[in-house]
Amino acid sequence: YDDGKGWRRYRDAVAVLGAASSSSGIAALSRIASSMEIWWVGIDGSVQGAFWYDDATPTWQRYPVTGFGAASTTSGVAAASRYDGNMEIWWIGPHGSVEGAFWYDDGKNWRRYGAPVAPNGSAAQAHCIDAVSRTRNSMDVLWIAPNGEVRWAYWRHGSEWEVDSSPVAPAHSASPASGISVINRGFTGMEAVWVAPDGSVQGASWPATTGWQPYPGPVTGPGGASTTGGITGQARTASTVEIFWVAPDGSVHVAVRDDVLLPSNFRLLRPRDLRDLRCTAGGGELGGDESTPSATEYTVVRGDMLWDIAERFYGDPLLYPIIAAANDLPDPDVIHPGQVLVIPARPTPDDPPVT
Repeated sequence: YDDGKGWRRYRDAVAVLGAASSSSGIAALSRIASSMEIWWVGIDGSVQGAFWYDDATPTWQRYPVTGFGAASTTSGVAAASRYDGNMEIWWIGPHGSVEGAFWYDDGKNWRRYGAPVAPNGSAAQAHCIDAVSRTRNSMDVLWIAPNGEVRWAYWRHGSEWEVDSSPVAPAHSASPASGISVINRGFTGMEAVWVAPDGSVQGASWPATTGWQPYPGPVTGPGGASTTGGITGQARTASTVEIFWVAPDGSVHVAVRDDVLLPSNFRLLRPRDLRDLRCTAGGGELGGDESTPSATEYTVVRGDMLWDIAERFYGDPLLYPIIAAANDLPDPDVIHPGQVLVIPARPTPDDPPVT
């Protein structure tokens, strides 16, 4: 709690000794301010859950979602809530199918989907599944296939689940033993990140207008991440993305991308960067001993193009997306005489860390 006391462990376990498979994944969400829910795979292959409500008896209460044998005991679990009265979870079946269940605030228990999201053999039996609900009428589930493909299935209100015919990433793109994380960018987009077989962190973005597109480069290079470790990401603001992963030596690393200051490029943060990280309403900003250059303004004159303005201020015309993003320009090719543009300071990221 934001009370200055720091983190505190629960006095009692959420589930008793032996309740969960020791190789199971786990998922959690809070659909309303007064409740939390978590799910895991039991030692018998059942999918189990527990809920907490801030009421007269605020203790965790366990419940079964499925019977035994429904899930691989090494499966991950993914969860999403489309709105306050709904929750959905997904897992990998014992033969590599992608399975799911749903709950509505209608007095009924959890119900499994009538058919798998994807058939047997579709998914690797590891913590390689994640999901988002970008709107109350849509859900997207991504997973890693046994051959290292990254696959995608989607649900839209009024339709059944459909596995997209094209993979998010081709065979051998992802380690089948690694995790995957889907990042919600709102109605118009999402992103996914995973660990490649060479230990690099790779990703792809899905703008609604173009479909899945691979990142222009890795988040971190070969050997930077454990091929059996977890990975997760978030977008706290409209312009920032943070990715966290486990390195081969067991350390946890983080990289940040700011679509205003440095579009399409992730910056690995060193420990000293984290000491100077300041979180604001606009996202994460790195402070330090030197003052950060401030933005300036420029008034467009006849004949100007964003390409030319970027070259004038940054010495590089290819940095024009920074100006376009800072001014919310829907079409970078369209600017008008008399228009006042904000010109952010030229980004000067550090070199990548040695380790």
